[in-house]
Amino acid sequence: MVTIEKIDCLQGMRNLKDDSINLIITSPPYNVGKEKHNPIFYNSYIDSKSLRKYLLFLQERFCEAYRILTPDGRIAVNIGAKKNGRQPLNYFVMKMMEITGFKVFAQIIWSKGNTSRNSAFGSYLSPSCPSFITTFEYILVFYKKSAKLLSEYHKTKNSDLTKEEFVKGARSLWEFPGKKHEIHPAAFPLELPLRLIKMLTYPGDMVLDPFAGIGTVGDACKLLNRDFLGFEIDSTYVKYARKKYLKKY
Repeated sequence: MVTIEKIDCLQGMRNLKDDSINLIITSPPYNVGKEKHNPIFYNSYIDSKSLRKYLLFLQERFCEAYRILTPDGRIAVNIGAKKNGRQPLNYFVMKMMEITGFKVFAQIIWSKGNTSRNSAFGSYLSPSCPSFITTFEYILVFYKKSAKLLSEYHKTKNSDLTKEEFVKGARSLWEFPGKKHEIHPAAFPLELPLRLIKMLTYPGDMVLDPFAGIGTVGDACKLLNRDFLGFEIDSTYVKYARKKYLKKY
């Protein structure tokens, strides 16, 4: 089952039962709509809140995420950094998740290896005030109560991880490029959810993306035989995602 609903994710998660989701994979807005050299513009969301409002926006949604995850459920949050690292969103998210009740499972560095969208060097050829271009993002993984999958349900499941996939996925440095999409500004590649799903779930598990965009996490779930539910507020992105889900892989 692969489903995407047009709804604000806060309301969408409030409609779900306690302890009903095995894994959440999401890349929330980075709040960079006013970035001078690297702005991101969405169709139906203004990505330029004050830091306080932005963090409250995330906290509301992460509290609901905690409620709906199974006791051994995990959540993986892909987050970048504003102002070339001067506003460390990863740090704020880490503290927020700990306050919410989550425990740290892993910190992965995703090296995108491309600077095509980052051309601000600050004081070029001078140590006056250089800008250190951020060519990586974070994938922060947390668990709810148990780091190990302990439920009776999972005892009947077989892993679909190959040796090569496990060795590659178990390293905390992931190196692959981002992917530009036709209608969505986020460079969120399929490889990212593919690795997370394989490393953190069994076939048949339920995966949620609260900020589904054009449904890349859903694509990965369809390929890997996981159930998927996505929430997205923009009708253009939802229509695009649903059209993809009708295709055979």
